[in-house]
Amino acid sequence: MWRKERPGNHPSKAPRPVERMGIEARAQTPASNSAEVSETTESHGPLRAYRVTGRVQGVGFRAWTKARADELGLFGSVRNCADGSVLVLATGPTQALERFARLLATGPPAAKVEKVERVAPPPNAVPQGVFEVIH
Repeated sequence: MWRKERPGNHPSKAPRPVERMGIEARAQTPASNSAEVSETTESHGPLRAYRVTGRVQGVGFRAWTKARADELGLFGSVRNCADGSVLVLATGPTQALERFARLLATGPPAAKVEKVERVAPPPNAVPQGVFEVIH
């Protein structure tokens, strides 16, 4: 699940980075292309987000994505979006993330993936040490 930091009720309290299981998300300097923006987690590697479009809802895409992430040892989540796309958040070794992105482009047999777009991760999103399907 993604957890977003919310400032405290007291005006003098500044927002702090979200920490989950000793992992802190830090935004890097934004690149000129939002597809190049990524975050890192201290012990798990880069944090990447992907928007997958096409026939990707109602075809087992989220369960298939979780299985692939588990096979590659990635942490994060996958969820359906209101626009019919699927949003995937993943962190782990760079090589595993690259393989994962290639797998997302194929999808399960019933899916028809049109596009996998790397997008900026949601602000202060921190994977919880597992890969989960968000319903």
